[in-house]
Amino acid sequence: MDFLSTAIFGPDRVTYWERCLDAAGAPEPSAPLADRLNELEEEIADLERRLSRQVANLEGDDVTPALRRRIADRVAELEAEIEGRRGRVRALRDHMLEVPPAPTEVALLLDRLPLLADRLAGLPQRELRALFDALQLKLVYQPADHAIDVDLTLAAVDGAATATELRRAGRCTRLYTIRTQTRW
Repeated sequence: MDFLSTAIFGPDRVTYWERCLDAAGAPEPSAPLADRLNELEEEIADLERRLSRQVANLEGDDVTPALRRRIADRVAELEAEIEGRRGRVRALRDHMLEVPPAPTEVALLLDRLPLLADRLAGLPQRELRALFDALQLKLVYQPADHAIDVDLTLAAVDGAATATELRRAGRCTRLYTIRTQTRW
C-alpha cells in the first residue's frame, strides 16, 4: 500500500512518475501515435461508408451484369483496404503499449485521481478492488530482482478537463498504460 499511496494517490505522484518515465527513456512521444491511430480509425470509417454505398448500388433494378462485376471488384478492393488499415491499427496499438506516454500527459491524468494516500489503507476491500480494477492495476513480483513490476492504465477523453467531463463523455478516447518497476 505504501507504493500506491505514494505513486498513484499521493501528493507527490506527478514527480514520482516524471522520474520513472524519464528513466524509461521513451524513444518517441505517444501523442503522435494516438493521433495516427485516430486518423486510421477515421479512414476505416470512411472506407466502410464507401463499401456500404457500393453494396447499396447492387440493389438497384437497373444494374447490368457488367456493372455488378465492376461493383463486386470495387467491394473486394474496399474490403482489402479496410483489412489493411485494421492491421495497421492493431500494430500501432501494440506499439503504443511499448511507448511510455509523455510526463506532461501523465501529470494531467494523475491530477484527475483523488488524493487518497492517507485513507487508502483504511478503504474497505470492495472499494479497493473497484479502484484497482478501474486502473487495470497489475503487480508482478520479480524475486530475483527483489522488485515489483507495476502496470496501470489511465484513461483520457479528448477535450475533457475534469473527472465530471470524463464521466459524461461515456467513453475514453485514449488509454495510457504505464509500466515501471519498484524495488523492495
